[in-house]
Amino acid sequence: MDWLQRRVWELEKHLGMTIVLCPLHSPDPAFRGRISRRGNRVVLEYRDRLPGFFWHYDILRELFSHLEAGCMDLTLTDDIPEPAP
Repeated sequence: MDWLQRRVWELEKHLGMTIVLCPLHSPDPAFRGRISRRGNRVVLEYRDRLPGFFWHYDILRELFSHLEAGCMDLTLTDDIPEPAP
């Protein structure tokens, strides 16, 4: 069992809910990840720009931390400054 499977299993036991991981390719460049509760499931959507690489692990770790703290509705974004007019 790798760290990701183990972490999901631990959180499922802690929360008593199923966790579903969903990689997304969002057109919003600021989107990083989202936690949403859907019935008896918690869905974690995360930016996965390059499938097969592991750059999204930091996003998942951050989402797991919020989830463990009890947050069931959260969207993570990057701070991208607005372009100057």
